[in-house]
Amino acid sequence: MDKLTEIAMIDTIHIRLNLNDFTKRDYYFETLKVRAGLIKTSINLITHENSYRGNFKNFQVFVKGYYVTIAGSLAKYHLNNNVDILTKEGISQALKQITKDLGIPLQRGTLSRIDIAVCLQVLSAPEDYMKLLTGIKNGYAKNDRGSLYFHRKFHTAIWYDKLNELEEKDHLSYLTYKEKGNLLRYELRFEKKLKQILNRKDVKVYMLHSTSFLSKLAKEWIKNYDMTSKRTFEITSIISSFKVMREFVLYKGVMAMLDGGSVYDLSRLIGTFKKNGWSAADVSRCKRRFEELYNNDDFSEKSTLIKELDELIYGSEIVQQFVQQESLLNQAS
Repeated sequence: MDKLTEIAMIDTIHIRLNLNDFTKRDYYFETLKVRAGLIKTSINLITHENSYRGNFKNFQVFVKGYYVTIAGSLAKYHLNNNVDILTKEGISQALKQITKDLGIPLQRGTLSRIDIAVCLQVLSAPEDYMKLLTGIKNGYAKNDRGSLYFHRKFHTAIWYDKLNELEEKDHLSYLTYKEKGNLLRYELRFEKKLKQILNRKDVKVYMLHSTSFLSKLAKEWIKNYDMTSKRTFEITSIISSFKVMREFVLYKGVMAMLDGGSVYDLSRLIGTFKKNGWSAADVSRCKRRFEELYNNDDFSEKSTLIKELDELIYGSEIVQQFVQQESLLNQAS
């Protein structure tokens, strides 16, 4: 089973650890203080707890009283970059090493954030693909300094040009990877209510060794892409009758109302018609009809760039390994 999960997508993690849970509390604190170069930043005048901040390699370390948080990229820690993807074995080695380096039992800590990501090697400029990603179900899109964010209740998807980021922040890595061509990064951040998303009482660090846990994260990554709306191109060559023309005019009207938005934006827009005296039944009927038009394949088709993106996401080795794994699990049950 482990052979099917050679690749994992773990990048940034946040680990929380309460040193009060250990009999060697003070020893762990003093060890961390030295190894992470902790510097006192403040004191709580009511509880008299000190707050500290430090760094170890690419990880930031925060301490409040005896509560420790470490935050950073596990991929960068182990591979010196986060373009390449960690294997499951690499995750285990990285966690073992950072536990040894910091001198505290991180494996017993709790995860408060997990980022999973892949750099997709694409044929065109990354921004060309990002322009075709228009929205996401139960969420909203935002452009910020060249990155495209899709915010949902419990997690955030981010698309951006990885080579541009490397050129600005890590020129040595940029020189190493620019020969790969265009790199479009698709990253999914689990940073709110991790327990609810993954249906766990607590999300512990040791779960990063689990095949089923890594599989669940990968499925969320794929599901998030499924829920992302992609812009299509119009087809007018099939207009052969007045009836088809009438449908096409309605279709064009729906697209104009949206101004490039998604079907989910459309649903929200029609929902506002209630304020104009529409009945709930009329609103519901209108939503169904307009969504049928929006999704009418007779009038639109996927761009070649979206087709390429689909192939990279759904046909990737990462996806295939989890499809095989799930098949084996079903056979075993």
